[in-house]
Order: sequence, then C-alpha cells, then structure tokens
Amino acid sequence: MAIDPSLMGGLKLGVTANKEDIREAVMERLFSMQLTDGAGFESDTLEMVLVDDDPLKPVKVPPKGAEIEITLGYERFYRNMGLFVVDDMELAGWPLALVIRARAAPFEKSKLGKTQLQTQKNRSWEKGTRLAELLDTLAKEHGMQSAISASMAGIVLPHLDQKEESDINFLLRIARKYDGIVKPAGGYLTITKKGEALSASGAKLPTVTLTATEITDFRWSTQSRDKAGTVIAYYKVSKKAARVELKVGDGEPVKRIGTNYPTKEMALAAAKALLAKTQRSEVKLGLTVMGNPEFMAEMIVQIRDVHEVVNGEWLVETCRHRLGEQGYLVDLELEQPNDESEPDVSERELKSPKVGAKEDPNDDYNAGVITLPPLKK
Repeated sequence: MAIDPSLMGGLKLGVTANKEDIREAVMERLFSMQLTDGAGFESDTLEMVLVDDDPLKPVKVPPKGAEIEITLGYERFYRNMGLFVVDDMELAGWPLALVIRARAAPFEKSKLGKTQLQTQKNRSWEKGTRLAELLDTLAKEHGMQSAISASMAGIVLPHLDQKEESDINFLLRIARKYDGIVKPAGGYLTITKKGEALSASGAKLPTVTLTATEITDFRWSTQSRDKAGTVIAYYKVSKKAARVELKVGDGEPVKRIGTNYPTKEMALAAAKALLAKTQRSEVKLGLTVMGNPEFMAEMIVQIRDVHEVVNGEWLVETCRHRLGEQGYLVDLELEQPNDESEPDVSERELKSPKVGAKEDPNDDYNAGVITLPPLKK
C-alpha cells in the first residue's frame, strides 16, 4: 500500500526521470524512499520501493542508467537532493513491489553516471606536486571542475606511482592519508578535510539546532579502543641521516606510523590527520529526528536539552532521509567535530641503534604503544 499523503505533513516531493516529471505516478505507488548522504565517493544513494497493486496499470521497470532527480522540502525550505543514476533493480512479490536503487551521478548530465574516472591507468607523479595541482589535472581530464578546501590545497606530495589504478581510487588513496574526503558530484571533483564542516569552496556549512522535542530516538556510545593521545611519525633529512621523530599531541595511548616520510611537512600532515581521526571516533551519536531537508553530511548539529553527554556540537557523518509508513524522518550518524586548537608538536633526531643491540635506544614508550602498519604509497 502506498504512503498515506496525510503522513507527509505538507512535504513537497519532486521526482523526475530523464527530465520527465513523474511525481504523480510515483506518489500513487510509493511505499518508501530513502536518500543517503554520506561523506565521500559513492556514498550518496537513493532507494525507492514502489507497490505494483494495479494489474491494469503495472509499474514500468526503468532502464538501467536512467537519471532520477529528487527535490524535497516545505514552503520555508526546499532543495535539490541530487541526481541519481539507476544501477540496481529488484522485483519481488507478493504483494508485487519494485525496488529501484541508484547512485549519485558525478556529472549534472551523465548518461550512465559511470565515467572514465573508473578507468585504470599507469603513470607517475613527480615529487613536490601539490594536492590542489593534482586534483585540478585529474578534474580537467574528465571535463570537470576542481574544488579543494584551503587546509588541503597546499599539501606537498611525494613521488607517486599510479599502477593499474583508476583516477578515483588514486585520489581516495591519497586523501585518506591526510584525513580528506573525495567527492565527484554535479560536475565538480572535490577534496575537503574531514571534520571541518566546510564546503569545498571554504564556506561554512549551515548549523541546525535540535532540542529534545524534535528527537524521536537517540543512541550515544563511547569507546577508547582506537583513540590516540599522541601520534608519532618519522621523516629523514637526507638518505644518510638518522630518522627524525615527530610527536603530535600529548599523553597516551601512543600510536606510531611505521613509515619514513621524505619531508617534515608530510610527516606532520599525516600525524595530525591520524590524531584528528582517532579523536573524532571516540564518541558516536545516532539520532532519529523529524524530517528536515536541511540536514546533510559534514554539517554541524547543535543539540540542546537532552543530556549533558549529548548536548553540544556534533558533526554529521551520515544523513539518511526516509519516507515511509511513519512519515518523513531523518536518521543521523554523528561524531565529534575536529578540535580547532593546534596540538603540541615536538621532534628529535634519533640515534642509530648499535649493531647487535637488542633494544632501540630511542624507544622510551614501553606502555600503551600501538604501532600502525606502514602506509602504502
């Protein structure tokens, strides 16, 4: 049975397929709809379930690659939720229902949504290339525009080899090392810093305030398993020189990145990124709230009047808009935003251990040390 329109509470839903308005046809058969907005590549998805209960007007199965555009909102606020390309369908019964799944299109006008971004390539990138330059080169190759947040643009990269690897996977691999997010959408190829709550242009994303009366359910949890008080990275001044140890943060546990970076700047960027990532993941919050199309990934949510451990600012990691038997609801997965204060940074040149020595003379962390595997180049 389709959703009762009285449950929508004045919600305006717009649906087009290949630019044709199909809103009325969809609303007659819509059992549920789910729009997921996450941080990163291929994280934005659409799922629609249509009931097929009229034998005289059977539901038409859309062609694979069809473009579906969704708009959502009320009189006070209405926005485009994105362009999605159908890539998965399922017909099941009984009662007969059609499930349509689609992913966000990287281009505003894309026949299949899958572009040469997924084509594997072999090439090398010179040492000293800035991340903004690399992104701009790749974006132009695919007929897209590049956008990168200021905190990521100046990152200087080591020599990099792209071996039988697609451009999108190559970008993802690099961005993860610096706690960045890659997202191709709407004709732009973007990289932003995770947890900054900024758009690629550097503009602050809007903040939404929630009170207890707007929250139908919440789940708060904390864990210290992956938290780091201090992150240690290493770099070399020259090939012959001993390693230099770079400590970022303060206290325990200590995590070490088990690789040697070619420059201090690269080691510092990697250590700061890992410290921020572990601190964000220490506390998680899940919310279900009344429907609001303003919610999106990477924005800040201000919570009031719930509980002392819940009240305050949170960063949206994943946002799921869903329409169904309960009306319009939004599920939010949140984490703590980045600490904007600069962490303590110190360094020291390490002595080379003597031949046959059983212990490293530089190792003064005998407890609480977690050594990470080397980062792949």
